[in-house]
Amino acid sequence: MGWRIEEKSEGDRSTLGFVGELTEDSEFGNLHERLRRQVDFNLSQVSRINSCGVREWIRFMNRLQGKEVRFQECSVSMVDQMNMISNFRGAARIDSFFAPFICPTCQREQEVLLRTDQVKTQKTLVIPSVTCEVDGTELQFDDLEDVYFSFLSDMPGHG
Repeated sequence: MGWRIEEKSEGDRSTLGFVGELTEDSEFGNLHERLRRQVDFNLSQVSRINSCGVREWIRFMNRLQGKEVRFQECSVSMVDQMNMISNFRGAARIDSFFAPFICPTCQREQEVLLRTDQVKTQKTLVIPSVTCEVDGTELQFDDLEDVYFSFLSDMPGHG
């Protein structure tokens, strides 16, 4: 799977959709120069990130100094990187992200989109109740809560 950036700008806001695998072949070029003051990233389709991709991403994020950046629909791969690498998200605010759940009845794994303001209020972590799309059973969070949600702990604008 390749790497693609879908770009749209309107008024003061640029919207970027990132699709594919973030690797050494992922090109950002002079994209940062074209972006408006407010930048929204849709990260739902970032499927995998390797170490060279991490390096390229951090370089790109560093070029966005002074812009208001918001991450939306962060894939589990993006969350994993934000948890491992402190400067991976730069100064971006995270509006929403996917989290892994599993159905205890049918064993179906599901990635559920969560809004940051639903999950984290002040210093409290609240995992919303979610039901299985197949059999209606309440899903169980399928990771270690303290580890998976640690990327929210020092996020600007939350907590």
